Amino acid sequence: MLVQNKEGQEALSDAVQVLKIDRQMGLVTYNGQTARLQHRQMDFFMFLYEHRSKNVGRDALMYNLYQFHTEDPNEKILDVLVCHLRKRLQPLGLMIETIWGFGYRLNLSKSVVADIVDRVTLADME
Repeated sequence: MLVQNKEGQEALSDAVQVLKIDRQMGLVTYNGQTARLQHRQMDFFMFLYEHRSKNVGRDALMYNLYQFHTEDPNEKILDVLVCHLRKRLQPLGLMIETIWGFGYRLNLSKSVVADIVDRVTLADME
């Protein structure tokens, strides 16, 4: 939420928390802490972020994980990925909740504002 300070400039209110995501560098920063994620962990985190506060089924997560890969889907890899991602996000205070019998959910309060950095280089455009 933007508020005006004494000088009349717009600034983020203290109640707003900023989640900074640098996809290319694999960095997630929240609550003053930074975690480095591997490529697949970042893709998985971004999928959960894009569906934040919603229950995301295992089927949708498996499809997202394997849609561009040639290897056979393996549900154990999903379990291991979630386990490793939780370990990396825990110091930041971010939590992936298990929805038993269904899938997962990334819980973020409504006061979280994301600053997502997607760096596109000239080489990416060729």
